[in-house]
Amino acid sequence: MKITDVLTPTMTRCDLPGASKKRVLENLSSFITEQLGGDAEQSDGLFQKLVARERLGRTGIGEGVAIPHCRAPGFNRNHGCLIKPQKPADFHPPDHTPG
Repeated sequence: MKITDVLTPTMTRCDLPGASKKRVLENLSSFITEQLGGDAEQSDGLFQKLVARERLGRTGIGEGVAIPHCRAPGFNRNHGCLIKPQKPADFHPPDHTPG
């Protein structure tokens, strides 16, 4: 598998709105499902799964980087998304630098 099989140019976004972790995850879910032709129900399901995954353990890895991830209904293969939020959001990384 190549990275281009998972992460495509349409799945990248700079200045995604949201200043909190919850808002970033919500907007990320909407962005992903829009790009994949999904609907509001699928977006909400993805958001709920991302939030549930964050409750299991932080996805912030440090130096302003976080890797939120989950399995969600309606997604039958791996998808990647690269975003940069408009404002740093705190994903609780080990170095305490908002991601």
